[in-house]
Amino acid sequence: MAKQKPITKDIVNKISSEMSSLPPKNKFTLEGLIIDICPQITQLLKDGYSRTEVVDIIRKYGFELKESTFNIYYRKAKAAQKAALKNNPEGNE
Repeated sequence: MAKQKPITKDIVNKISSEMSSLPPKNKFTLEGLIIDICPQITQLLKDGYSRTEVVDIIRKYGFELKESTFNIYYRKAKAAQKAALKNNPEGNE
């Protein structure tokens, strides 16, 4: 087994700095997807599309999504959107 380098404060700082500077990975969950496209979903529903049709559009991209799960995620997304508007009425993030 090779001899391990001593761990110094400088090495700790370098590792910490590198880790802090890394960007987040673009990894979404299905719930995160619904949250991100919530405004578009809301517009489709206002335009007369059904929730089933919206779910079918999402499924077309290979996602397994039940309408009941969509309803839960969409309800959460709408609540988060409403809370964001209440906390920031000008719409500035």
